[in-house]
Amino acid sequence: MRRFLRSFLWLVCAFVLATKVVEWTTEAWFFEELGYFPVFRRLMLMRGALFGSGTAFSALLLWLNLRHAKRVVAWQRIIPAQRLIPLHDKRILNRFRRFWASAALLFLVILSGSYAAVHDLVVWHTLAFENTGIIDPIFGRDLAFYLFQLPALNFLWTFVFILLWMNLLLVALIYAYEDVWQTRGRISTISPEGTRHLSTLVAALLLWKALGYRLSAWNMITARGEPLGGLDYTALHFRLPIFVPLAVFAVLAALALWRASRLKANETRAARRVLLFWAGANLFLGTLVPLSIENIYVKPRRDIFAPTLLEQRREATRTAFSIHNVREADFRADWNDLESNVPLWTPEFLKTYFNRTQRRGDDFIIGSAHFDRYQIDGAPRTVFVAPREATGNGIGNDLIFCDATKISLDGQPLIYDAAHFPEVRAGHPEIVFGSGQTELPPDFLSRGRNAIPDFWQRQAVSAEPTPYSLISSEKYQFGLNLKPFWRRFLLSWRFFDKRLLGAQNQKLIWHRQVVERCKQIAPYFVYGEPRPALLQGRIVWLIAAHSVADSYPLAFASQNSKINYLRTGAVAVVDAYDGGVQFFALDESDCLLQAHRRLFPEIFQDFSLMPTDLRAHLALSPLQFAAQSDLWARVLAPSPDEILQKKPLVPTSLRQAVPWNNTQTVAQAATPFFAAHNLHWIQLFSEETQFSDEKSLSTPVNAALVGEMTNGQPQLRFWRAKNAISLPQIPEKGLFSFNSVLIGDELLMRGVQIPFLNRPLYAFWFSGKSGFQQDLTALIAAKWSGKGRN
Repeated sequence: MRRFLRSFLWLVCAFVLATKVVEWTTEAWFFEELGYFPVFRRLMLMRGALFGSGTAFSALLLWLNLRHAKRVVAWQRIIPAQRLIPLHDKRILNRFRRFWASAALLFLVILSGSYAAVHDLVVWHTLAFENTGIIDPIFGRDLAFYLFQLPALNFLWTFVFILLWMNLLLVALIYAYEDVWQTRGRISTISPEGTRHLSTLVAALLLWKALGYRLSAWNMITARGEPLGGLDYTALHFRLPIFVPLAVFAVLAALALWRASRLKANETRAARRVLLFWAGANLFLGTLVPLSIENIYVKPRRDIFAPTLLEQRREATRTAFSIHNVREADFRADWNDLESNVPLWTPEFLKTYFNRTQRRGDDFIIGSAHFDRYQIDGAPRTVFVAPREATGNGIGNDLIFCDATKISLDGQPLIYDAAHFPEVRAGHPEIVFGSGQTELPPDFLSRGRNAIPDFWQRQAVSAEPTPYSLISSEKYQFGLNLKPFWRRFLLSWRFFDKRLLGAQNQKLIWHRQVVERCKQIAPYFVYGEPRPALLQGRIVWLIAAHSVADSYPLAFASQNSKINYLRTGAVAVVDAYDGGVQFFALDESDCLLQAHRRLFPEIFQDFSLMPTDLRAHLALSPLQFAAQSDLWARVLAPSPDEILQKKPLVPTSLRQAVPWNNTQTVAQAATPFFAAHNLHWIQLFSEETQFSDEKSLSTPVNAALVGEMTNGQPQLRFWRAKNAISLPQIPEKGLFSFNSVLIGDELLMRGVQIPFLNRPLYAFWFSGKSGFQQDLTALIAAKWSGKGRN
């Protein structure tokens, strides 16, 4: 039985290893097809080196400790009268124990190597280490140390610390099993040799912990190690210096423990005293002393102590999130600009509307609509663009263009037909590689279609597709050729699908979701939502690639996250037809992007090489703008006194009823408009954190932040209201669109209301100035008068 289990274990290990080799081999074909095979080779070499190093180090450490524990146990002599289990039965039990122990140790070793391999990025960053010239004011170290070297040191320390704990627990189990559990109680303690072994491991843990205190000091000024109470005067001037005596106490405790384990008597009692002393020192110095100083000394003088550190943190935040160029602006526009640049619709409504009217059957689904501008019929038009993607493994078909500012004669969104407008016609309308949005909007499912229950409809649309697709080798020039049998065999092994063995006349494509496709090539970025665009008759996806970190010194972190460094370092362009991927560098001041370009120069192209027509469709990343808006409102816009009194600006949650299902609501954050040929995002802010009327939310607006992308760089401008402007009370029925624009010192809101009884849509403007509101309302009534507009 034992021989069978051993053979079965080795067979399973061989199969898992062979499957991983097959996966790596087939993945290399994906990179080779896209022209990025050198990138794949470099990534795999680094991961393999880390896996081998981690596995070898953990195996060596485990082997040394377990070998020594086995020798100590062999020296221990237990007479038969003391044994809980007879010696004959113990030998039979040990046979199975050794097998399962070997399997567990093999699993732990492989797990250690895998943990090391997935941290290849921090090792890559240390190889690309270059000083930036930016010095932190606390320790005087270069910024590159925190972004590149400190994460690698944290990984190394955590890896060794976990291994030491693992060895300590395994060795303690061995001694407990052999010296305590095997006897009838006459030997109630572990042998002196075993105690020395355990004490040595605990002493090593304490020494390693002493090194960890130094890392904790560096981490404290980053979001990764920031104290729970925040990086304030107490943390900087009292918690930070305490790490030095704590490290000294850890070293002294390690030496005392090692010394106590060599005593002939009362070694257990001495070890307990040492550990209790170290734990008490941590509790007293690390917790009680800072809390006492904070409440007795710092709080009464916070106005004196806080401003210096706060200003340092504000300056670091400006640089980390590229918010150093915010300036006050006065927005001017005439009526024609407002009509042609401020959208009537919202993406939420259009996604629902398109899925009801433009799907072309249940094999297609409409993705999110994105605000953009195109030359249509000889004039620039602001439009919403939405992709018609396929469910499952099908192929999507074309983009839908809807005028953002006009309404058709029948009171519906004005859709541009490709048959009448060649500018919106794609030469390759097939969307083979899509965004992967296979979920219908909730309000679309709320009523069901064709009397199909919502549950079954959602299951049909959300069915998981197979990880690959087969396409015709005659129709498509891209894809992986499946004529060689060995290639079909390896792919059928990887996907566990025998149907691939008979697909010699077809081609295979996989990683069809464009974000997943980009992650395979450049996994060190955080990607935003794909935006579809039409470039010279070809459909492409624009995906913002963000560089993020949690170790920027002194910078505040974005709300509800540990990210305190975020830049839109690059943009990925993916061809929706053949899946080609290109990366264009945007932010040359991004330290992480510079490191990635040094490591993988074949991936990135200069921004100057991006086609001019494609640059026109670049937009400020919503993820970056959301982080910038949050930090500007909480940290940069308020004065130091307002921050200390916890009175920052807060984004307004303008709630609106969802069409056809008035029981649900959505929160509208940043709204878009065009000005000076650039797409702008607006985020409104209020000083009130709680609203008296949750249904209407008549919110007073005090300020706004506007963001745009200029030559690949984010530009921010802020706007302050001379007087707080109350947003209009929103009726519970009929309203689905509500967009904002800033004109001078005035906030205008544009909306569309869906009346009942199939009447045309009613569009309106709202202003905070009552006199201007009356005049503008009369103008709107004359222009629209409920008859619709061409």
